[in-house]
Amino acid sequence: MHIWMLAPIGASAVLVFTAPANPLAQPWAVVAGNTLSAAIGVLCAMLIPDPVLAVALAPAAAIAAMVALRCPHPPGGAMAALAVLSHASGAEFSVSLAGVNSLVLVLFGCAYNPLTGHAYPLSHRAPAPDPTTHHPE
Repeated sequence: MHIWMLAPIGASAVLVFTAPANPLAQPWAVVAGNTLSAAIGVLCAMLIPDPVLAVALAPAAAIAAMVALRCPHPPGGAMAALAVLSHASGAEFSVSLAGVNSLVLVLFGCAYNPLTGHAYPLSHRAPAPDPTTHHPE
């Protein structure tokens, strides 16, 4: 397997290009979710000697971390498992492979989605106040 061919990035692409308004497809979720999950997978592979246990715990730990950092991204679970199954080690897998691939994907999403009439990324502006609501002072 050529390590640059990361299947979870394909799943991320489905979200970015077909559901650009989905919170799970936003840049923070894609880049941080995949990179964090890859790092957790690498740590599980290094710290847990039993590969079956490591591949089971890596996605669970990645999900917990993504929720804690508000970057849930479903392909991140697969990224964590892939890191264990590919015997990845060190920051090269998490940062160079998962992080760079995710960043490039988001950049393509930023270029492609506006051409198709979809806003990407979504802005997180606070809604305008309702002028019909009375606010006593």
